[in-house]
Amino acid sequence: MLDLSGYTPEELKELQKQLAELTKAEVKPRKPKKLPKIIKPSDVEKLLAVINTDTDRGIRQMAIVQTFLKTAIRVQELCDLTLADVDLVKGSIYVQLGKGSKDRHVSFGPELLKWLKAWIEIRPESKWFFCSRKGTQMFQRNVRETCYMLSKEAGVFIQDGKEKHLVSCHKLRHTCATNWLQDGLTLIEIQQLLGHESLATTERYLHCDNIALDKKIKALG
Repeated sequence: MLDLSGYTPEELKELQKQLAELTKAEVKPRKPKKLPKIIKPSDVEKLLAVINTDTDRGIRQMAIVQTFLKTAIRVQELCDLTLADVDLVKGSIYVQLGKGSKDRHVSFGPELLKWLKAWIEIRPESKWFFCSRKGTQMFQRNVRETCYMLSKEAGVFIQDGKEKHLVSCHKLRHTCATNWLQDGLTLIEIQQLLGHESLATTERYLHCDNIALDKKIKALG
């Protein structure tokens, strides 16, 4: 029990007042987290279709977008990739100290391998895998602007209620994670690939199986 013997009557009155105010104070409910918005397969095709891969710039754009779509790495992680981090023989990239300070390996298939090889053949000499024409490291804003520009050109947007938003690097990451779930990867596997510290963060992607669930329910008749 709290010992109040050392307080003066005035101090006790003030404590009672503060306690009453705290009791009356309403606890604000936490805002529910929004479910990840993803890009439909048909819109992904439109987005890729506007990239002119007959140019060096277009090959880099394709390699970047495909990297997001096939590995779900974060934009800063992409900017931080070095030449040594990309293993074309094993088909994997090494992501160093991402969010939460967790290193990880992410494997990829032949589609991304094709574009990474195409980029390596024309890229300038540089420590950084995705670099500028001068060989310097790319900034987050450069990569984001690339996604926004392609989104505008393709007429592909993310619908969020009544609002439309340009496709961001993070939405490409969400789309990849969703595809992994629909292709049968477990939440634990996706958590490791995304570099999530908590499985609760990865569980947001469970809603993305709604398409498959809808088909199953309709098949019941």
